[in-house]
Amino acid sequence: MDFLNSFVKFMISLLIISPPGFTELVRTQRLVMASLGDDANFTCELTKQKNVKQVTWQRVSEQKSENMATYSERFGATVTGPFRENVNFVETGLQQCSIVIKGIQWSDESCYMCLFNVFPDGAISGRTCLKIYELHNPIFELNPVNVSDDRILSLSCSVTGRPAPEVSWSIEDTALENSTTFYTKNPNGTITVTKTATVQMTPRLLANTTQIKCAAQQDYGERKETFITVPNGETADNQSDKADKDDTSDTGHTVIFYTVLAVVLGVLCGFFGFLLRMKKRKKAWQGEI
Repeated sequence: MDFLNSFVKFMISLLIISPPGFTELVRTQRLVMASLGDDANFTCELTKQKNVKQVTWQRVSEQKSENMATYSERFGATVTGPFRENVNFVETGLQQCSIVIKGIQWSDESCYMCLFNVFPDGAISGRTCLKIYELHNPIFELNPVNVSDDRILSLSCSVTGRPAPEVSWSIEDTALENSTTFYTKNPNGTITVTKTATVQMTPRLLANTTQIKCAAQQDYGERKETFITVPNGETADNQSDKADKDDTSDTGHTVIFYTVLAVVLGVLCGFFGFLLRMKKRKKAWQGEI
């Protein structure tokens, strides 16, 4: 699954490279996608040899541009104060240069510029934008519905992410239709998607161990799944009843054991008491003689 996600991201990055026939001086990814908390790598490369004196990395927004890091042969690699905790150089060079932002947070979602300061041409720049996504594991709930004697289960699956993930059901790899979806926007900008449905356990499903799957997927290829298995011939209600019966059976066995033990101890105490009384009477008879 990780290989598939990486492949999808790679293919998307290929689609956003400049169209054929367009010559650019700086080669870079136009869009970098990363999951919240992961590392994000940025690389810029000059496609023609130039007399580069310094490479500068900036974070840019509509309001301002901030210098993050610089590299030159004279002063080496330098990361500016606010970025020292999570920005490092991966590759230093005047023709190709790379940095990494470690443990990205939502505040890192922005665009970044690499500037090759060329003498005597001036600055030649490349631009990369970082898109962050967040996807948590699905939370799956399965409960019985008491409708006469039918084996009907109520399903609920909740997934939190940003952007909002698409949630789907399947039973034994067959898509489950007729479900209801609710969206809840959270204060931190994430969205919780909850999908509910009811399913009747048909004789075919009851005859085998049934696997119910809830899957969540985002546009960027990230996908997470969770499963619940209903054992052969048992719904969640049956499993609960069986557990109650087992508990009752265990309790009954315990009561019988202690009752028998008490009777045996009582008989033994009575027997030893009888022997003690007989011994005392024998001594009394011997004393009279």
